[in-house]
Amino acid sequence: MNTFDPYEYLDAGRAKDGLSRCNKLLKKAPNHFTLLHAKAILLRELEEEDEAQATMKSLMGQPTFPKDVKSIQKVEQFFFDDLRASSLHSPLTLGSEVNALWTSAGAAVPRQAAIDISRSRFDGALDDGRWIDAGYVGFSAQP
Repeated sequence: MNTFDPYEYLDAGRAKDGLSRCNKLLKKAPNHFTLLHAKAILLRELEEEDEAQATMKSLMGQPTFPKDVKSIQKVEQFFFDDLRASSLHSPLTLGSEVNALWTSAGAAVPRQAAIDISRSRFDGALDDGRWIDAGYVGFSAQP
């Protein structure tokens, strides 16, 4: 599959074209993390917020959702941007669905890797001012 970068379309002011291409690629790989994430970003740009949220939530519910820090951070950034845009204040938490992603990632790895995951989550939450998320460690690592 060719690489697909939604920001090329966004930068050119062609979000609708990007969404069309993304949908064509998703027909070949309907559960592809990067494509679903790109679709949610493009939908948000087109002000189709409900569908963007639904796309992101379906992505999070995939049994094949990647358990790596970068993938989870992409999802976090999507929800953080939405919550920040709809409020005068930064959100203190991104909620239980995002917490569940971190829990799943931490539970799937040995103890030292879980500590690293927890540290990444803490640092990101602290940087964003999400104090509730910074204090949440909802997993117990494998020995």
